[in-house]
Amino acid sequence: MKVISAGQHFGEIAFLMGNKRTATIQTKNYSTIGKLSTAGFKDFCRIYPDTKHRLRANLINYQDQFKVWQKLKLKNVIYF
Repeated sequence: MKVISAGQHFGEIAFLMGNKRTATIQTKNYSTIGKLSTAGFKDFCRIYPDTKHRLRANLINYQDQFKVWQKLKLKNVIYF
């Protein structure tokens, strides 16, 4: 689980990679959350291309703990 602060974002991986969402959020306190459609994200990236490039660059740092665990376990599977 990752804790994010006011003004931070989540869910960009699905938009950038064209996948279903990988993020689920649970708040500790009352929060206001915005939702962006795929079309809205594409418009945003068209208007702010530098932001899209920064989001893509941040994908390198992304570590999904479940997928890391899953990959480690798959290495131990004996294939015939």
